[in-house]
This record gives sequence, structure tokens and C-alpha cells, in this order.
Amino acid sequence: MKKIIVQEFITLDGFIEDSNDKQIGWVTDSFNEEMAKEQHKEINNTDTIFLGRTTYDFLSAYCQHLLPK
Repeated sequence: MKKIIVQEFITLDGFIEDSNDKQIGWVTDSFNEEMAKEQHKEINNTDTIFLGRTTYDFLSAYCQHLLPK
């Protein structure tokens, strides 16, 4: 049986998104190389990723250069 792992960027007080522009700038502004390495390690050990619509839209636009041509 496979595992379901949930990963969210959330502060200790429950903050997820900026109420002004519905973005996660507080995450992207503080994202560093150490966090990127952990994300890559997690993704490399994953065979399926479920995304919400907003995250999918963001990542699909960002990752177009990774798709085979």
C-alpha cells in the first residue's frame, strides 16, 4: 500500500496565503537553497503528486521547460 503525504507551507499560527493578492510571497521570499534541496529530495521519491488548481496553474506555467519537446 502506498503512503499519502501532505505537504503545505503554513506558519505556526495557520497562515497560508496573503489576503491581499492570494499569493504565497511569504514562502517564495524566504525560500532558500536548503529548502530547495529538501523539496527536490521529496519530489524524487514521489511517483504521483496531487495539486490544487491554483498550484497546478502556477507550476505548469513555471515547469514548461522541463517537458520533453
